[in-house]
Amino acid sequence: MISPALIIWIPVVVAFICAIFTLMGWHNTTSEYTRKTMSSAMWFYVIVAGVFLAWICYRWYPVAFVAAYPLCYFCMAFMAVAFYRLTCVISGTRFSPIHYLTPILLSLFMLVWSSLVPFEVKVEIIEGYAKPDSDYPIFSRFFTSILATMLVFSLIYAPLCIKNYYLYRKNEEVLAAPYMLRWLRIVLILVGSTIIIPIVMLLFGRKEGGIPILNLSAISVSVFCIIMIENVLKGNYPRHTLNRIVVPKEKEEPKSPITTQILPSKPKPEQAVKANKDEQSDFKQKIEQYFRKEKPYLNPSLKLEELAKALGYSRNRLSALINLTFQMNYNAYINNWRLKEMEILNRKLRSHNISQTEIAYRAGFGSYHSYLRAKTKQ
Repeated sequence: MISPALIIWIPVVVAFICAIFTLMGWHNTTSEYTRKTMSSAMWFYVIVAGVFLAWICYRWYPVAFVAAYPLCYFCMAFMAVAFYRLTCVISGTRFSPIHYLTPILLSLFMLVWSSLVPFEVKVEIIEGYAKPDSDYPIFSRFFTSILATMLVFSLIYAPLCIKNYYLYRKNEEVLAAPYMLRWLRIVLILVGSTIIIPIVMLLFGRKEGGIPILNLSAISVSVFCIIMIENVLKGNYPRHTLNRIVVPKEKEEPKSPITTQILPSKPKPEQAVKANKDEQSDFKQKIEQYFRKEKPYLNPSLKLEELAKALGYSRNRLSALINLTFQMNYNAYINNWRLKEMEILNRKLRSHNISQTEIAYRAGFGSYHSYLRAKTKQ
């Protein structure tokens, strides 16, 4: 039978493993938005591991808890902010760095204040089930407010995370997009269930009564970390599960043995010109119909080879046809479609709180600077 103490270690191990895999994924991608999403997820996993390590130290190792108190305090206060930032990145909502200010200032304040109190006194406060010290009554209350701080931050940022999710759902319904982030809804429910942890710890302190609830919370956190790492690494969020180009395999006609090869006679110049114009006309209709239906330009990493394969041309032939038909190169042609998408999105999302950077991502640009460069070259 697994010891209750071992169960609380599970989210620490899971969170660190998720952070390592996310870091590996971060190194293997060049997309600016993907790297931003993965870095947000990675730091959230690190904070989750820090929070559970703080609970373990608080429950079984008071000396270690006191020694690492400022870091424990920061993790407790910052966990809700880190998750809120992650939901902002995934949902395309603007995140202000000012949210970092409060947990950082509070952690620095407690670091300075706790350094003025003897180490033995702080250990006795924790070992005495948060009983105030007679010589330091005010400090005792603030020193043991770490769980109350986590509870306050959770109650503030949990509604904001839910708001981000439903705002995203509303915007995507306007765009008729398929990315409804159902997995994020499950994660939000599991994260919401962890709010009970600081309440239990405040009620039971270091007593045995709160261990079953802590174990359930540990399992809940481990589950949502696994759900999140799977979907983040798979790119199961906007702009990364884009319309994939599926090319049906053409049946190869059986080759008959050829004994003699008869070369066709060269067409007359006027016939070649006529054939070229017909091909350009067919090509223009084919590529525009494909772009309107499949919108491959929404993929920021769309390559000429992929598009050529989807349309049934060689790489060089597609490049030449784009130059001849539209009097522009491949990159300019793709960016023209993205610029048109930007105009459509700006009209649809005029009343929504979405930044131009986010809209540029949705239009298929790899970054806002890429959009500006394309716009200046238009």
